[in-house]
Amino acid sequence: MRQTTKARHTLGIRGQLMWFLCFICLFLLGLFWLLSTQLLEPLYTKHIETQLTNQADSIVERLDDAIAEGKVLSSWSFGQLAVNSDFFDKLTLELYTKGSLNSFCVDISDTTLHTIYKIENQSFCNLHGTYLSDSANNDKIIATALAMRRKCRSVGSFVQTLNPPRLSGSAQLLVGRITADGSYTVLVTTSLVHVTEAGKVLSTLLPLAAALIFGFAMSAAWLFSEWFTKPLRQLSSAARQMALGNYAVQVDNRRNDELGDLARDFNHMAEEVQHAVQMQRDLLANVSHDLRTPLTLIKGYAETVRDLTGDDKAHRDEQMNIIVDEADRLTALVSSVMELSKVTSGADKCERVHFDMGQLCDEVSERYDAICAQNGWPTFSVETYKHFVGNGIPKLVERFSPESARTPEQLAATLAAFSARYDAHKEDKTAPYPGMAELLDALQAEGIQTAVFSNKADEFCGKIVEHYFGKGKFTVIRGSRKGVPTKPDPAGVYALMQDIGADPKTTLFIGDSDVDILTGHNAHLPAMGVLWGFRGEAELTAVGADALARTPEDILDYLHKANR
Repeated sequence: MRQTTKARHTLGIRGQLMWFLCFICLFLLGLFWLLSTQLLEPLYTKHIETQLTNQADSIVERLDDAIAEGKVLSSWSFGQLAVNSDFFDKLTLELYTKGSLNSFCVDISDTTLHTIYKIENQSFCNLHGTYLSDSANNDKIIATALAMRRKCRSVGSFVQTLNPPRLSGSAQLLVGRITADGSYTVLVTTSLVHVTEAGKVLSTLLPLAAALIFGFAMSAAWLFSEWFTKPLRQLSSAARQMALGNYAVQVDNRRNDELGDLARDFNHMAEEVQHAVQMQRDLLANVSHDLRTPLTLIKGYAETVRDLTGDDKAHRDEQMNIIVDEADRLTALVSSVMELSKVTSGADKCERVHFDMGQLCDEVSERYDAICAQNGWPTFSVETYKHFVGNGIPKLVERFSPESARTPEQLAATLAAFSARYDAHKEDKTAPYPGMAELLDALQAEGIQTAVFSNKADEFCGKIVEHYFGKGKFTVIRGSRKGVPTKPDPAGVYALMQDIGADPKTTLFIGDSDVDILTGHNAHLPAMGVLWGFRGEAELTAVGADALARTPEDILDYLHKANR
């Protein structure tokens, strides 16, 4: 039963991708809002505090070093303050050139809580209540400054925000430090600018910016999801087509990522499925053909027994034996199909067997003898038949037919009778030579083209080779065809080489008979003779074989040496 596609009640990959990108966009916008509005002021204040602290600590360190060296930094005499101008001028220069702050105020006071030195670099100082244009060391009695000096001497170190004394000013941050011997306090302030107002402006602009960013992000997400899921939709459509029986479907595999790999794997799978289905169809066609022949013979001989030879025991027994043989052949065919089913399902494994070429010759001679006996002609031995074969079936029929039966009409009738009988029994005792399957695998693995060129009828040649070796082992399988001269004429070899693009300089012709050696030489190709066929070493050497192979491995060794 074909499974129907169920309606999907959940989001597809495209919808899930859209929702994911939407969530990421909203998360980033929320994070930006939090940083720009809620965390802007505390983060900025913390940054300024770090800079102020570093500057205050460096000033205190310079004061401690000077005191340790015995320098007098300030003194009071009759109510007049005297300071070490050289030291404080150098300190001022360092603060302006190497300090990290651009706008600041430094207040250095002694134990009397009076300012002994002040560095002012702010338009308005909340600590002293003075402008930048006021005297640098103006020591007006400012309550804020006095309070901060007392606090510094009380707690040692502190950080405090100074609010502006007027509405138009900005808040300032103050850091207080005291020297190691307690002689001096150092107060450093700087403006926090209008960071709060900046946060409010960002809060006002953020919704509009967020809407624009979100709209752009959704458009981009839609286009990205369309592009990203297109290969998946193509794969899904192709899979549905395969489910409907279209195994030739292919998908675009031009991408160089994981989706491209998936597309290439899908195309490979489709090709393999198509190949498997074609093999199933070919198998059914071959089985149907092989079953039809013995059934036809059984029916024909059964009708003959019934209508003509029922009282003739000798003929009746012969014909009944043929019926029994064909019934056995049917049984063998059905058993082969069952064994193939077991091998395909993995329940059984193929086993290699040794093949007797002599037995095949016996079988062939039996077929010839049957035709000869049917026509009352003399029969021949197996050794004689070995020399009859090699030039094609029409020539073979001509050779075993007597002179009186070599008219064109009689030869055509004999050829038709022999072809029908051979087609019905061509696989009864046929099998590959040992080692040939492994040789073909090795040649294919090394990228060496192989082809079959035979004088056997073309309609038989391809079936036999593919039956025992399978499809794909040979680039071309070509037998005898009408209008094409048989071996040793090289015309068919030239046509085959042209069809597959073979270079004569790198082509080797291999065979087991003198006809094959002559064919290779006529085609101006090196010819190798194999010693496990119909001819022996002496005959192949006499006809001029360029090389001899005693085993299939010798062929591979010869090719390796020739390619060095």
